[in-house]
Amino acid sequence: MASFDPPSVRSLSFTPEQVGVFCWDLRKDLVQADAPIAELFGVEPEELSRGLPIAAMLLRIHEEDRPDVARSMHETITSGQQYCTEHRVIRPDGSVRHILSIGHCFRDENDLPSVLTGVIFADLGEMNEGREEIESTWRIASYRTAHALARNANHARVEMALEEALLEMGEEVATSSQARVLC
Repeated sequence: MASFDPPSVRSLSFTPEQVGVFCWDLRKDLVQADAPIAELFGVEPEELSRGLPIAAMLLRIHEEDRPDVARSMHETITSGQQYCTEHRVIRPDGSVRHILSIGHCFRDENDLPSVLTGVIFADLGEMNEGREEIESTWRIASYRTAHALARNANHARVEMALEEALLEMGEEVATSSQARVLC
């Protein structure tokens, strides 16, 4: 399995440590994410790059927030709607981080839920950008991730739809030589 190397997220006014991208392959039940998410959740970056079961990641979410997060993720998988949750992550040292998680579930060529991708913004109290700009950043990063996944999985219909969406947002679309295997 290839390691997780997410597409770039526009910097906005966040530090690189405050923004991370993740991808959950529903069929394999593996969550892959970049170094900022590994640090946030207190997981070794190499381990999360290879992938961990979603249950392992959910255990790091504050027990009071876990049901709402799980429900939001389930709803996006079944409905296809974006989810957006604010919750707390408990690090191995007991410290608490407040995060905003925004994600979307993409479907395969048979219209079955396939991959849930998203962006996590850490330390909400330190953010000075509006939610609209945060969601715009998520949308671009998520579409870029899904586009690369569709190309690598040879899902031409999904790839074309995502190319159109990216172009409408004024974003460049990676050529096949630029695309990387994500999940």
